[in-house]
Amino acid sequence: MTNSTTTLNTVNDEIAHLTCTSRGHPVSSIKWEKEGKELGDQSPGVVVISCNNGTIMESHLLVAVTEDERRGTYTCVVLGKDGETRRAFVIQGGKAKRAKHSVTQRLKMSAIHAMLRLIRFRFLLIPN
Repeated sequence: MTNSTTTLNTVNDEIAHLTCTSRGHPVSSIKWEKEGKELGDQSPGVVVISCNNGTIMESHLLVAVTEDERRGTYTCVVLGKDGETRRAFVIQGGKAKRAKHSVTQRLKMSAIHAMLRLIRFRFLLIPN
């Protein structure tokens, strides 16, 4: 992973799905920050789902963008034997649109999608 920035335009009641992947041995650890403060599963409005298969670490951050306070800069920090690498994701506002599903429904769907991706990721990397 390299130092980079990705910008996402969201409207209220959308779920922003951010993904961070690191490869190597030993496996790195990944943490998420918002505006320099560390995030975790207990942080309001976010879900962190991570998977480690021994050589690849993948982490997903799901952000329920329900208000402007959830917008801003989220940073994936990969801590490895050679130091740290950062990737910034800037969540910006956009024009409002009509939601088909509630925020809770979309957060659940995004979490399920991320978990299915991690399950598929694990099965692809299991040796025969």
